Amino acid sequence: MANNFNSYIDSPAVEFWRELCLREGTLRHFDKGEDFFTAGYVARYFGYIKSGTLKH
Repeated sequence: MANNFNSYIDSPAVEFWRELCLREGTLRHFDKGEDFFTAGYVARYFGYIKSGTLKH
């Protein structure tokens, strides 16, 4: 199980999207309990977690 944890992180595409977010994006802080997106709605944004965690 541990070998498969975050296996996507080795994908070259991840680095591309991370760099795009850092270069073109806007830094946004979310407070504890604040929604990044809501189930049942179309997500209009995507992001890169610079620090902290995301719970789903």
